[in-house]
Amino acid sequence: MWGLTMTGAMGRVRRDMRTASWPLALVLLGCGGSPRPAAPPPTPAPAPIVSEVTRPVAKPPAPPTDPRLAEDVASFDMMWTKIDQTFWDPKAIDWASVKAELRPKVLATKDREETRAIMREALKRLGRSHFALWDTTPEPEGTRGEGDPGIEVRIIDGKAIVTRVELGSPAATAKVQLGDEVALVGEIDIAAKLATLAKNLAGNSLAPLYEVRSIAALLSGEEGTKVAVKLLRNGKRVALELSRARIGRLVTLGNLGAHPLIYEARLLEPDVAYIRLSIFLDPETVMAALAKDLVGFPKVKGIIFDLRGNPGGIGGMAMGIAGDLVTEAGKKLGTMTMRTNKLDFVVNPQLHHFDGKLAVLVDALSASTSEILAAGLQELHRGKVFGRTTAGAALPSVIELLPDGDRLQYAIADYQTASGKELEGHGVTPDVAVELDLKTLRAGKDPDIVAATRWIKEKP
Repeated sequence: MWGLTMTGAMGRVRRDMRTASWPLALVLLGCGGSPRPAAPPPTPAPAPIVSEVTRPVAKPPAPPTDPRLAEDVASFDMMWTKIDQTFWDPKAIDWASVKAELRPKVLATKDREETRAIMREALKRLGRSHFALWDTTPEPEGTRGEGDPGIEVRIIDGKAIVTRVELGSPAATAKVQLGDEVALVGEIDIAAKLATLAKNLAGNSLAPLYEVRSIAALLSGEEGTKVAVKLLRNGKRVALELSRARIGRLVTLGNLGAHPLIYEARLLEPDVAYIRLSIFLDPETVMAALAKDLVGFPKVKGIIFDLRGNPGGIGGMAMGIAGDLVTEAGKKLGTMTMRTNKLDFVVNPQLHHFDGKLAVLVDALSASTSEILAAGLQELHRGKVFGRTTAGAALPSVIELLPDGDRLQYAIADYQTASGKELEGHGVTPDVAVELDLKTLRAGKDPDIVAATRWIKEKP
């Protein structure tokens, strides 16, 4: 059975960080497994007899006559009702009081942006990831489109450092190098922008994700356009004008829209293979390619499975991938707990599978389905996890259109690993912590891949 649930954080963003509606996560997650029947509800006590005199029938209030306000009130009511019906722990918050307090404020709004602010305030009070409102306001100039120069950065000591250059991308053609610092994008001073973000996001566990996405938003734009970038390389400034191109293959799912998917599989060394998945979408194509590649490499000692920056996606793919890696039947990755039932993320071992060494790469931008898969494999002692602690945003959620045209994302379940560990707010702690070392990067090497390769090549 497929359920519409959501991942944590998107890899390539088309939103400016100035908009409060910028989504935490953009990918629908499927949920699989066998539902456990819920305990039967208690028999309700007979309702007391109350006369019509003591119980007057309240006349429903007339809807607002202003079309905008009517849509806004309907959107607030839909948001409140969806969460009221699906939030798995109704005792965690007095949701009725939130409505009583905030709905009258919606009725007094002068424009839609005021309504959005009130609705976001309501979602914020839930204190969980995967509750977001995505508005339909046109994106700022320079952030629209699916073009990208092919640069991926991470923040090291307050600086945006290049940690990946996509193969065949404009950045690769321009010879952008690992370890380069992105100093300016257009006229925007990146270090200053990051300093402001760090101050505003102090104490927020998802700060690394927001910071990286802010740089991605500046670099992206309409395919075929160009972006001026100044890099710092070994103390010298390098000025480049980089074209924006389509990176990866666009895939679409439900209300999510189109997002780029990158899947690559290759040999790093004769006995070490590398597989990267940027997002858990398009299961039919990806699962077939992955199953073939997992068993189709020459006799390698191990495979590096790269989930860094992967925001998650269709949850069932985590179970499918685990089935190609785990040989013992009767195992599960974890359990999703909803209001009335539970779903186990069951692993079904496949006839053809890879049983060599497995190194899973993660970082602070690995979220949701990535965390579910990495944590599940870790607890099953199927390989080792390398890198940095993941985002800790692993709640299944859905995306629905509201009457005003905006999109609402809301979590519908909690998630725990097979051992009962909460991933939400905690993330996956790597077995082997790897520091993003500038010296290694500037030598043209990926520190995570270096560490994983070393482990794979060690004798058992």
